[in-house]
Amino acid sequence: MVFEAVFKFVTEPLEWLTALQRFRDFQAALEKHEIPFESDPVYHGNFRTESGMQASDYFFSKPEWLTAVFCSNDQMVFGVLNKAQQTEETFEKTARR
Repeated sequence: MVFEAVFKFVTEPLEWLTALQRFRDFQAALEKHEIPFESDPVYHGNFRTESGMQASDYFFSKPEWLTAVFCSNDQMVFGVLNKAQQTEETFEKTARR
């Protein structure tokens, strides 16, 4: 069995120079480590915690397991972590039944 890393990225609007640079850095890091880039692992957020939660909903609805989610700002990280914690708690309650 071959392990494939699955990386996701939550970005702010790419019209912002800092957001564009962070996105390009993400792409460059993948390229440096010979990890193919596909547009699907990118969720376009809006700087807010809620968009991190929405990104989590989007990513967690996909069938593949996630290796890591990268966020281009702290507020969106809080949203991703909050939703991940809620999802884990729901999974644990379901698994115990």
